[in-house]
Amino acid sequence: MNHFFNFLHNTNNNGFGVMAFGILSYLCFYNVFLFIQNKKTYYLFYSLFAFLNVLQTIALIKNVFVETIFKSLALRNSPLFFSFKTLSFMFFGLFMMAITDFKNENSKFYKQNILSIKITIALLCAALFIDYIYDTSLMP
Repeated sequence: MNHFFNFLHNTNNNGFGVMAFGILSYLCFYNVFLFIQNKKTYYLFYSLFAFLNVLQTIALIKNVFVETIFKSLALRNSPLFFSFKTLSFMFFGLFMMAITDFKNENSKFYKQNILSIKITIALLCAALFIDYIYDTSLMP
């Protein structure tokens, strides 16, 4: 079991991080094409979820042949990194609500979830705006 944890800990050296980046990228583009073809919103939500996770993965990949490209796109110390994590969770929640037809099953709870997502997005935008204008480093 300890060998397994070492494998996960050294993902930059064993290529697992790049593999995760590739899989997430594929899922993102594949679901965009499915959304264009079928016009189902859950494909769009999953694609946005995967895309935001791709952006988070870029910030973590090191010691690979494209490190210079990734380093120029690295968002690890950016206020956007926290926002991407939060938004990816929200898009996954929207994806889950869409595939389970949650809107028709429990409309009151669905409306409350949508309201909480809108409030969270407004708070993220306000925090990013304040951080940008005043350089306060509010976001981790």
